[in-house]
Amino acid sequence: MADNGGLKVLGKADDRRLASEPATEPGKTTPDLMTLVTRAAAQMRQDVTALSLSVSPAKTSTITTLTGKILAAQQELVGCTRLLGGASPYDNTTPPLRSLITAVWAERVSALGRELSRYMEALVKKIQSGNDAYLSQTGLVWEAIDALAELPRTEADALVQRWKRDGGLVKDAWEEFKESLEDEDEEGENPFGDEGLGDDDFADLEATLGGNMTPEERRRAEAPLLGLHQILHATVPRYIPLGTITKALPSASILGAGSDFANAFDEAVGALSTGQDVADIKEAMGDLGTKARKVCNEIAERIRVEPESEDRKKALDSLRKWTEKLDETTKAWEESAFGMSEMMDAL
Repeated sequence: MADNGGLKVLGKADDRRLASEPATEPGKTTPDLMTLVTRAAAQMRQDVTALSLSVSPAKTSTITTLTGKILAAQQELVGCTRLLGGASPYDNTTPPLRSLITAVWAERVSALGRELSRYMEALVKKIQSGNDAYLSQTGLVWEAIDALAELPRTEADALVQRWKRDGGLVKDAWEEFKESLEDEDEEGENPFGDEGLGDDDFADLEATLGGNMTPEERRRAEAPLLGLHQILHATVPRYIPLGTITKALPSASILGAGSDFANAFDEAVGALSTGQDVADIKEAMGDLGTKARKVCNEIAERIRVEPESEDRKKALDSLRKWTEKLDETTKAWEESAFGMSEMMDAL
């Protein structure tokens, strides 16, 4: 038999209440807010588990208490997100120095709110008809809560997270390119000279690709042009924390340059993989080089305005070295009179 009291309580847990104005005190710093988020998330996870156990059989008083606590915790999370940006993350007044971190927090908290709404609907169905879909929905709510542990603490952290997420396009394009190549026995040219790439460069690249690279993959990664661009995209997260983010140098401009770079990489691979003519390939590779240089400039500009340090000096030197090698390799490639198969080998 349905528990009407429980149904009334669950029915009030709609999207409006899950995103309503909280009572969180203003003036909190990011560490303060993260402490509140961690506490609210931990309590919500316990209450969601307890609520799932209280609907079979339905216990009105328990459902009422736990639903109220879950709604209050979600409102606290929404409040922390709004206070982080100094305003609502859903309008245009968020300060640029926290625009990206606020957006990431808002996405995660909003995703949790949507899962909670579906969870409450599933609980109603359980009480009404005995449908057990609420069990799987409980797991989805847990996942959304656990994702809050990975919230970025700074604007730079948020930028690194977004950059790595967008790196999936570069990774997929690289896999597509590898599949289009025949295995080669001879050693490829090393664009970094006799020293080759450093272990850190390969560590970043391997992390992007999701596993250790074979000797053949390392050789191809060091090949001119495409490999150079892939390495740059994989190593940028190492440089981001070394630079500054200001109103004049916002995180959005780096992210935009990175998105353009990833799309250009995908276009270049497409030009190679679909057998387009030499002119189209040159155009695609030229556009990729332009977008990559833009990324280098965005990162270097932010590092230069920070106090000098050994790490920043090394980063600027690496970016300079990368740009010089790209110029050298691109010039040699454009001046060559290779046929299509030879061009594919050179890439």
